[in-house]
Amino acid sequence: KIVSEPLIKKEKPDIPSNTNCFENIFDYYRNPTKWEQRCLANLEERIKTIFDGFSKTGEENKNVGEQSFKKGDKKYEICAEKMTFNDAKEVCFQKGGSLLEINNENENDFIAQHLLFDMRYWIGAKRLMHYSSIFLYTNGGNMKYVNWPASEPKPTEYDNCVNIINGKMHTDKCAEKFLFICEYKENTEPSSGDVIIEDVLRENKRLNKELKEIKLLTNAQWQIIRVFL
Repeated sequence: KIVSEPLIKKEKPDIPSNTNCFENIFDYYRNPTKWEQRCLANLEERIKTIFDGFSKTGEENKNVGEQSFKKGDKKYEICAEKMTFNDAKEVCFQKGGSLLEINNENENDFIAQHLLFDMRYWIGAKRLMHYSSIFLYTNGGNMKYVNWPASEPKPTEYDNCVNIINGKMHTDKCAEKFLFICEYKENTEPSSGDVIIEDVLRENKRLNKELKEIKLLTNAQWQIIRVFL
């Protein structure tokens, strides 16, 4: 009587083991028949994990631009919809707050940590008048803390509203549409009207002086032109 030897399944040398299923992952696409079922199952699980990670990242990115956080007596809200300066101001007002007012370097750094890189956000400061060096917040208070780069504020007629990008303040046209930041204060105190009036008078005096100088220069130029005519 011939007794047959038990059949023993031998693993082919070219089939990867559990430890190297993904070391030669592209080999699967060249020769899928040599891959065991266990490797295919692991491959499917790995792909699912990767795509789940992408989906989770996408959901997180949707929420990055709009969030709220608190520090001291202020609550901040980052609004993800881009609006003009005036529309953003109105939205914050309707919510019971105002566009962001940055009072010091510490607050500026704190806010910058919560903002997307290279994105512009309206804050509540606006130039007092064309070409003016004075900026006021929407609540009427003077903009005491500034963090301008070397090229700012731009001395133009139209770049009058202030936004923040990467912790630096910039001026742009108020009709531009940017993201924006609302703030809500627990203890709101009215700003000093006397300080604002003094600033306005001082600025008006400076502008009048510059206007007179321009007129004198223009008259002198006309006199020179008349000599050569």
